[in-house]
Amino acid sequence: MYNFSYSNFLIKRGDETHIAMKHVALITLIFFFLDCSAQNPNKNIEKLLKEMSEQYAEKNYQKSYNLALKVLEIDSKNLSALHCKLFSAFEIKKSDACIEAADAIIAIIDRSTLFPYLEEDSKKRQLLRFAYNLKAWITYEKSDNKTVLEKALENINTALSITSPIDTDEYMNAYLDTKVRILLKLNRNNEAYSTARIALKSDPYFSDLRDIKDSEGYKNYLTQLNISGWGKYHKGNETETAIEALRRYENFINLYAKDEGEEVKLYHQIEWEKEKFKKKEIEEVEKKLNFKFPEDYLDFVTKYGNFKINEGYSLLKPHEITRLSDALKTEWNVNLEKKCNAAQRDNLSNLICFATGEEDRQDIWYFCFSAKTLHPATQFMDVIQYNQDDWWHLTETPQYKYEHKRGGFDLYISALVDKLIVDIIEE
Repeated sequence: MYNFSYSNFLIKRGDETHIAMKHVALITLIFFFLDCSAQNPNKNIEKLLKEMSEQYAEKNYQKSYNLALKVLEIDSKNLSALHCKLFSAFEIKKSDACIEAADAIIAIIDRSTLFPYLEEDSKKRQLLRFAYNLKAWITYEKSDNKTVLEKALENINTALSITSPIDTDEYMNAYLDTKVRILLKLNRNNEAYSTARIALKSDPYFSDLRDIKDSEGYKNYLTQLNISGWGKYHKGNETETAIEALRRYENFINLYAKDEGEEVKLYHQIEWEKEKFKKKEIEEVEKKLNFKFPEDYLDFVTKYGNFKINEGYSLLKPHEITRLSDALKTEWNVNLEKKCNAAQRDNLSNLICFATGEEDRQDIWYFCFSAKTLHPATQFMDVIQYNQDDWWHLTETPQYKYEHKRGGFDLYISALVDKLIVDIIEE
């Protein structure tokens, strides 16, 4: 639920935190009014918008609603007036007018035209989230019809999907609360509790979900999650091998999809290549690079071969494996002779790229064995992440030897699976 505008709900719960949130959001609302009015050449509209925002600030919602209607008579697509109509209508319990304003906002703002890094478009995305969320909440309050509630669920899912790298919407958990309530009304309890868990993970004291957090249903859900559900696959043990980690991932996505009532998404699945790495190919690479691959890596690639997850994480094929120093020269045109001294170039040459991944679906990066961290007893070595935008620290000589109980490759795959699972849960 979108808390700041729901005064009756706030009074019912009597939560000071919500009152503070209402004040913050009110400032945002007024700023949006003034920003839009400043761009409007019609002096009459500008005067009405100013008075409208002042009335809203004074909580004179009927007056601010009436003023919004006057503006819309002159300019039916004025977002400031629609914004005010949306929330003022809710405050004075004109749900049909609230839905009408929400639909108008959704019709006017074309998501596909919004630029991800433009502040003005960030405000429009926020307004869209408000509109979709209020539509969903009003439907939740008024209807018990399954078909109607499923449409409300579509609306709140749309609100949650409207994101950008520059957006910092402090009300995301409030939108999740709306989703939780709708799912519970649809008797999709596990999905509701899973959604609540995401919100409570980011803010354990989020008061809107206090009743859910304290409920027996949610507590039982968490218990079952840790005993027999996908929760037990959330993190690997201290001796987990690479193949055990990937099997854990497969078990997780199958159980999680079943719990959420949906098919396993294609990009979540592991794609295995048919051909395994040949020992002769690996030996040729070792000879070429004057480098000995660790046993945990050799054991995996010769027994299980290559795989891909999430359209980005994959092992390099033998002929693709290279020194990071060579990759910097060929892939990123870095002139190491000019940028680095001999010791730094040597450090980069002792990083062997064996896998690729992706960061935020934008920056391609390598995973590298760090030969200079080789432990003489175990022959294990560290795995270092490389990002082309932040590589200079890799020119430094490692000041330690790898001392984990399991190999760096096994640890890398295990940590990768942990990350992928968290990403799916928070998706």
